[in-house]
Amino acid sequence: MSQSPLLDQVRTAVRLRHYSIRTEEAYVRVIRRFILYHKKRHPREMGVDEIRQYLSHLQPLAEPLRRHLAKIRLQHEEDVRLGCGGVYLPYALGRKYPNAATDWVWQYVFPAAKLSVDPRTGGRRRRHASEDRLRRAVKRAIRDAENRQDCCTASPNTNASNESRPHVKKV
Repeated sequence: MSQSPLLDQVRTAVRLRHYSIRTEEAYVRVIRRFILYHKKRHPREMGVDEIRQYLSHLQPLAEPLRRHLAKIRLQHEEDVRLGCGGVYLPYALGRKYPNAATDWVWQYVFPAAKLSVDPRTGGRRRRHASEDRLRRAVKRAIRDAENRQDCCTASPNTNASNESRPHVKKV
C-alpha cells in the first residue's frame, strides 16, 4: 500500500465502513495535512492542544466558506423557484426521502456554474463543479487566506529596533 502504516490503517477502517473512495481520499488528505502541520509527529503523541492549534490555523478559511455557502444558498433558492433546484439522488434514497433532492442540505457545496439537462430524467439541474475548477478555487482560497494572515501578523518594520517605536511592546 503506502509508506505510512497509519494511513493504511485509516484506509482499511474507511473501507470496512464501505465509505466512498472520495471520502477515503479526503480523510487521508486531512490526516496527512494535520501530521505535516505538526512537523510529522504521530497523532498518538498529540492531543486536544494540537487539534486546537490546527483548527486555529484553518480559521482564516471559515469566513470565505461562510460567504460562499450564503451565495450558493441564494443561487439554490432561485433554482428551486425556477423549478430546477434539485440534485440527483440514488433511486432508493430519492424514494425514501421524496423532498430531499431540493432540500438545501443535499445540495452541492461547489455546484456547476451552469444548469445542465439530466440524461436520466430530462430535467434541468446543476451538477457538481468539475474537479479541476474546484481544485483551482480551493488553492486560490488557501493562498488568499494565507496572504491575509501574513499581512495581519507581519511587523511593518521587522529589522528596526522597537526602541524607536515606544508604542510597540518588546517581545
